[in-house]
Amino acid sequence: MADEGTAPDVQPSVSEPVLDWGGFRINGMDLALPMQDLREVVPFQVPAPLPCTSPGILGGLALRGVSLPILDLGRLLGRETTAPTAETCAVVIVRQGRLLGLRADGVSGIFRGEAGSHVPSSQSDGVPLLFAGCIRRADTGALVTLLSLEALAALPGLPWVADPEPERQARTGAGPASTAGAPDGEEAREAAVAADEEPSLLLLSCGLLSFAIDAMAVHATLFDPRVEPSAISSPLTPGVVVTAGRVVPALDLAALTGLGRLTTGSARHGIVLRRGEGLVVCLVEEVLEIMRLPRDLVQPVPAFALPRPALVAGSLAGHAIQAVRAVGAAAASRDFLVLDGRVLLDSPEVVSMTAINTLDSATAALTPTGGAVDASGGRGRAMMTFLAPGEMAVPIDQVSEILPDVAAPPTFGPDNLLRRIVVNRGRSIPVVSLERLLGSTPGPTAAGAAVLVINSGGQWVGFAVPRLQSIEYAHWEHALRPGPPGADPVAEVLRQRPLATVGTDASERTIPVIDLQALADAVVSMGGAGVARAA
Repeated sequence: MADEGTAPDVQPSVSEPVLDWGGFRINGMDLALPMQDLREVVPFQVPAPLPCTSPGILGGLALRGVSLPILDLGRLLGRETTAPTAETCAVVIVRQGRLLGLRADGVSGIFRGEAGSHVPSSQSDGVPLLFAGCIRRADTGALVTLLSLEALAALPGLPWVADPEPERQARTGAGPASTAGAPDGEEAREAAVAADEEPSLLLLSCGLLSFAIDAMAVHATLFDPRVEPSAISSPLTPGVVVTAGRVVPALDLAALTGLGRLTTGSARHGIVLRRGEGLVVCLVEEVLEIMRLPRDLVQPVPAFALPRPALVAGSLAGHAIQAVRAVGAAAASRDFLVLDGRVLLDSPEVVSMTAINTLDSATAALTPTGGAVDASGGRGRAMMTFLAPGEMAVPIDQVSEILPDVAAPPTFGPDNLLRRIVVNRGRSIPVVSLERLLGSTPGPTAAGAAVLVINSGGQWVGFAVPRLQSIEYAHWEHALRPGPPGADPVAEVLRQRPLATVGTDASERTIPVIDLQALADAVVSMGGAGVARAA
């Protein structure tokens, strides 16, 4: 039961360094609180009315048997409340055995601050300020505003609710400690980072499978991600998700490990991974818990038991977690495979998917309706750029699907134009080496290699390329004059390569455009000769 005006006593800040921060967005503000003050993030629903006089309280959200008061910080500050989206959530904060929820427009993930970047604010007349200073994210370099939990606790008339899991609250160490406004102890911070034996782990459910991953490897989390079909759709990549103004490829985490697949429509949560400037969403059924756990709880797993053993750092038993931390029943009854975040980020699938959305303005092209902006501000064509081996482009609306290329030797030998025939979703797809078609000798298959699948009148042709680059807007195109028709339609398509200017500022360049749709049509029309001609 929430009692109005029963905020926990305000305790002074302590000087212990904060290692992990939880970031979230409210009314255009990038905010953060220490992870020790955050319990969880839950999907937002319309709160039930509460008998409360605080103007910022929206109502109560049902959470495991209690009505959690939800504070709209924007409304409290006199700002207009933003319309809810799929990313709108409630950030649950904990202080001295009491809980409060903050309505947030989304979360920006768990992060660590750059050394020496923490700048605290000063209080006025002894009254705690909501603005507790700022810190720079070590992962992105973005400046984040720190919210003072002390100031929230001191707000008059703000209802807090008793924690329904007091034992868990006590055993996980969540409580009065808050470093907002505290001096930045660099030596203590560096020593604590070096000796971090209790990383924050996200415990994830993927149907019958359960995974854990270091929260520091996760850029953000999503709730109820809306997966849209696109040119990259496949069993491994169900489609794309719009997040933070970008259209990001979505991967089935269970399928990525080779251990199973999510059932259709079961992906209620997603974790966002960042590699350089590229993003990818790994779809999961549910984020169960976020907690700090000793590293020695993770036990090694024999490599022979796993399809992709490099992705797995070990196993974590639910009963072992329960022995050191109070944990929910859903997590206590499971055994988790602990994923190696670095290996996951360097996997060929993540590398190739993050490579095609490295430019914010380009990601709209991942959807069939994506467009491009020309120099005059109009809409132009969206181009997928790749190496073959020089940089080239193809209009993205020609590509029906993108498959990761396999590192296995070509089935029909290294000198054959036809590399292999793959079976995907009940279709036989001949995979042709685009490099060899263009007169180059293919090298070993590396990370980022892909197969661009083209539909030619109901028949499928895959063109293997060494590496996907990005999806960018073509703001200038120059079509070459067609020459006299030749006897070889494949050679004719390869000869006619218009130019396009893509990129902006320092990244602007003019590259050839290859018409893969016409090339696939030519290969199909020539039958066996279309593949044999360049072998």
